Amino acid sequence: MLFVFAVLLISKITSVEKGGFNFGGVSIFYAILYVLLNVSSGCVLIADLGRELTKKQKTRVAFFSALVLSLILLITNMVLLAYPNFLSNPMPLLDILGGNSVVIEVLIFIGSATTLFSIVYSISIILRSVCKNEIINFFVCIGVPLFLSLWGFGPIIAYLYPLASVMGGMFLFWVLFIPSFNRNNQKIHSGSQNTKDKNACHNNIEF
Repeated sequence: MLFVFAVLLISKITSVEKGGFNFGGVSIFYAILYVLLNVSSGCVLIADLGRELTKKQKTRVAFFSALVLSLILLITNMVLLAYPNFLSNPMPLLDILGGNSVVIEVLIFIGSATTLFSIVYSISIILRSVCKNEIINFFVCIGVPLFLSLWGFGPIIAYLYPLASVMGGMFLFWVLFIPSFNRNNQKIHSGSQNTKDKNACHNNIEF
Protein backbone atom coordinates (compact mmCIF):
# COMPACT_ATOMS: atom_id res chain seq x y z
CA MET A 1 0.00 0.00 0.00
CA LEU A 2 2.77 2.43 0.95
CA PHE A 3 4.66 1.51 -2.21
CA VAL A 4 1.69 2.42 -4.44
CA PHE A 5 0.91 5.65 -2.54
CA ALA A 6 4.50 6.85 -2.59
CA VAL A 7 5.08 6.11 -6.27
CA LEU A 8 1.90 7.91 -7.30
CA LEU A 9 2.59 10.95 -5.13
CA ILE A 10 6.25 11.41 -6.00
CA SER A 11 5.58 10.93 -9.70
CA LYS A 12 3.34 14.02 -9.72
CA ILE A 13 6.45 16.06 -10.55
CA THR A 14 5.87 15.75 -14.29
CA SER A 15 6.59 19.11 -15.87
CA VAL A 16 9.30 20.84 -13.85
CA GLU A 17 12.04 22.53 -15.88
CA LYS A 18 15.43 23.20 -14.29
CA GLY A 19 18.35 24.38 -16.38
CA GLY A 20 16.88 22.94 -19.56
CA PHE A 21 16.44 19.50 -17.97
CA ASN A 22 12.98 18.02 -17.87
CA PHE A 23 12.32 16.02 -14.71
CA GLY A 24 9.02 14.69 -16.01
CA GLY A 25 10.36 11.87 -18.18
CA VAL A 26 12.03 10.08 -15.30
CA SER A 27 9.73 10.95 -12.40
CA ILE A 28 8.24 7.45 -12.15
CA PHE A 29 11.72 5.90 -12.20
CA TYR A 30 12.98 8.16 -9.40
CA ALA A 31 9.79 7.59 -7.44
CA ILE A 32 10.32 3.83 -7.51
CA LEU A 33 13.98 4.24 -6.54
CA TYR A 34 12.99 6.42 -3.59
CA VAL A 35 10.47 3.91 -2.31
CA LEU A 36 12.90 1.01 -2.73
CA LEU A 37 15.50 3.02 -0.83
CA ASN A 38 13.18 3.19 2.17
CA VAL A 39 12.29 -0.48 1.78
CA SER A 40 15.96 -1.44 2.14
CA SER A 41 16.16 -0.03 5.66
CA GLY A 42 12.57 0.35 6.81
CA CYS A 43 11.44 -3.24 6.37
CA VAL A 44 14.12 -4.58 8.69
CA LEU A 45 13.17 -2.08 11.38
CA ILE A 46 9.41 -2.56 11.01
CA ALA A 47 9.70 -6.36 10.95
CA ASP A 48 11.75 -6.40 14.15
CA LEU A 49 9.54 -3.94 16.03
CA GLY A 50 6.37 -5.71 14.92
CA ARG A 51 7.18 -9.07 16.47
CA GLU A 52 5.16 -8.37 19.60
CA LEU A 53 2.09 -7.09 17.73
CA THR A 54 -0.94 -9.10 16.77
CA LYS A 55 -2.03 -9.42 13.15
CA LYS A 56 -4.80 -6.87 13.68
CA GLN A 57 -2.41 -4.41 15.31
CA LYS A 58 0.09 -4.84 12.47
CA THR A 59 -2.63 -4.05 9.93
CA ARG A 60 -3.63 -0.88 11.78
CA VAL A 61 -0.03 0.26 12.21
CA ALA A 62 0.76 -0.40 8.54
CA PHE A 63 -2.32 1.52 7.36
CA PHE A 64 -1.71 4.48 9.68
CA SER A 65 2.00 4.63 8.77
CA ALA A 66 1.24 4.52 5.06
CA LEU A 67 -1.39 7.25 5.43
CA VAL A 68 0.91 9.57 7.43
CA LEU A 69 3.89 9.07 5.12
CA SER A 70 1.70 9.60 2.07
CA LEU A 71 0.48 12.93 3.48
CA ILE A 72 4.07 13.94 4.20
CA LEU A 73 5.07 13.08 0.63
CA LEU A 74 2.10 15.02 -0.74
CA ILE A 75 3.03 18.13 1.27
CA THR A 76 6.68 17.75 0.27
CA ASN A 77 5.80 17.58 -3.41
CA MET A 78 3.60 20.66 -3.14
CA VAL A 79 6.48 22.60 -1.58
CA LEU A 80 8.99 21.41 -4.20
CA LEU A 81 6.64 22.29 -7.05
CA ALA A 82 6.34 25.80 -5.61
CA TYR A 83 10.15 26.19 -5.58
CA PRO A 84 11.45 24.36 -8.68
CA ASN A 85 14.80 26.19 -8.58
CA PHE A 86 15.82 24.15 -5.53
CA LEU A 87 15.13 20.72 -7.05
CA SER A 88 18.74 20.11 -8.07
CA ASN A 89 20.07 20.75 -4.55
CA PRO A 90 21.10 17.74 -2.42
CA MET A 91 18.67 18.74 0.38
CA PRO A 92 16.08 21.03 -1.25
CA LEU A 93 13.71 21.16 1.73
CA LEU A 94 16.48 22.33 4.03
CA ASP A 95 17.44 25.05 1.55
CA ILE A 96 13.83 26.16 1.10
CA LEU A 97 12.68 26.12 4.71
CA GLY A 98 15.86 26.23 6.73
CA GLY A 99 16.46 29.97 6.62
CA ASN A 100 12.89 30.89 7.50
CA SER A 101 12.53 29.42 10.97
CA VAL A 102 14.63 27.82 13.68
CA VAL A 103 11.73 25.47 14.42
CA ILE A 104 11.78 24.19 10.83
CA GLU A 105 15.52 23.61 11.04
CA VAL A 106 15.06 21.64 14.27
CA LEU A 107 12.28 19.54 12.73
CA ILE A 108 14.41 18.75 9.68
CA PHE A 109 17.30 17.81 11.96
CA ILE A 110 15.04 15.52 13.99
CA GLY A 111 13.83 13.87 10.79
CA SER A 112 17.40 13.29 9.64
CA ALA A 113 18.37 11.95 13.07
CA THR A 114 15.49 9.46 13.17
CA THR A 115 16.44 8.26 9.69
CA LEU A 116 20.03 7.77 10.85
CA PHE A 117 18.93 5.88 13.96
CA SER A 118 16.65 3.60 11.94
CA ILE A 119 19.47 2.80 9.50
CA VAL A 120 21.93 2.11 12.33
CA TYR A 121 19.37 -0.10 14.08
CA SER A 122 18.69 -2.00 10.85
CA ILE A 123 22.42 -2.55 10.29
CA SER A 124 22.81 -3.79 13.87
CA ILE A 125 20.03 -6.36 13.39
CA ILE A 126 21.68 -7.67 10.23
CA LEU A 127 25.13 -7.79 11.85
CA ARG A 128 23.85 -9.74 14.86
CA SER A 129 22.85 -12.57 12.56
CA VAL A 130 26.40 -12.67 11.16
CA CYS A 131 28.66 -11.65 14.06
CA LYS A 132 27.94 -12.32 17.74
CA ASN A 133 30.57 -9.87 19.00
CA GLU A 134 28.59 -6.85 20.21
CA ILE A 135 31.70 -4.63 20.42
CA ILE A 136 32.53 -5.18 16.74
CA ASN A 137 28.90 -4.62 15.79
CA PHE A 138 28.83 -1.38 17.78
CA PHE A 139 31.91 0.07 16.08
CA VAL A 140 30.67 -0.98 12.63
CA CYS A 141 27.24 0.58 13.20
CA ILE A 142 28.76 3.84 14.42
CA GLY A 143 31.90 3.93 12.27
CA VAL A 144 30.32 3.23 8.88
CA PRO A 145 27.76 6.09 9.02
CA LEU A 146 30.43 8.43 10.42
CA PHE A 147 32.85 7.57 7.62
CA LEU A 148 30.15 7.97 4.97
CA SER A 149 29.14 11.35 6.39
CA LEU A 150 32.68 12.63 5.73
CA TRP A 151 32.18 11.79 2.06
CA GLY A 152 29.50 14.46 1.67
CA PHE A 153 25.77 14.28 1.09
CA GLY A 154 25.99 14.81 -2.68
CA PRO A 155 28.11 11.70 -3.43
CA ILE A 156 25.98 9.66 -1.03
CA ILE A 157 22.86 10.56 -3.00
CA ALA A 158 24.60 9.93 -6.32
CA TYR A 159 26.11 6.51 -5.50
CA LEU A 160 24.88 4.95 -2.27
CA TYR A 161 21.20 5.80 -2.59
CA PRO A 162 20.81 3.93 -5.93
CA LEU A 163 22.75 0.99 -4.46
CA ALA A 164 20.45 0.90 -1.44
CA SER A 165 17.47 1.12 -3.82
CA VAL A 166 18.66 -1.97 -5.69
CA MET A 167 19.07 -3.80 -2.38
CA GLY A 168 15.55 -2.74 -1.41
CA GLY A 169 14.21 -4.05 -4.71
CA MET A 170 15.94 -7.40 -4.18
CA PHE A 171 14.55 -7.59 -0.65
CA LEU A 172 11.03 -6.77 -1.85
CA PHE A 173 11.29 -9.42 -4.59
CA TRP A 174 12.46 -11.97 -2.03
CA VAL A 175 9.58 -11.18 0.34
CA LEU A 176 6.90 -11.28 -2.37
CA PHE A 177 7.98 -14.19 -4.57
CA ILE A 178 10.42 -16.50 -2.77
CA PRO A 179 7.90 -17.79 -0.17
CA SER A 180 5.36 -18.70 -2.88
CA PHE A 181 8.13 -20.37 -4.90
CA ASN A 182 9.15 -22.42 -1.87
CA ARG A 183 5.55 -23.43 -1.20
CA ASN A 184 5.10 -24.58 -4.80
CA ASN A 185 8.39 -26.44 -4.63
CA GLN A 186 7.30 -28.18 -1.44
CA LYS A 187 3.99 -29.16 -3.05
CA ILE A 188 5.85 -30.66 -6.02
CA HIS A 189 8.18 -32.64 -3.77
CA SER A 190 5.27 -33.70 -1.56
CA GLY A 191 3.28 -34.89 -4.58
CA SER A 192 6.30 -36.76 -5.91
CA GLN A 193 6.85 -38.42 -2.53
CA ASN A 194 3.19 -39.46 -2.32
CA THR A 195 3.43 -41.00 -5.79
CA LYS A 196 6.52 -42.96 -4.77
CA ASP A 197 4.81 -44.17 -1.60
CA LYS A 198 1.75 -45.31 -3.56
CA ASN A 199 3.92 -47.13 -6.11
CA ALA A 200 5.89 -48.82 -3.34
CA CYS A 201 2.68 -49.87 -1.60
CA HIS A 202 1.28 -51.21 -4.89
CA ASN A 203 4.43 -53.22 -5.56
CA ASN A 204 4.33 -54.73 -2.08
CA ILE A 205 0.72 -55.79 -2.58
CA GLU A 206 1.55 -57.46 -5.91
CA PHE A 207 4.48 -59.27 -4.33
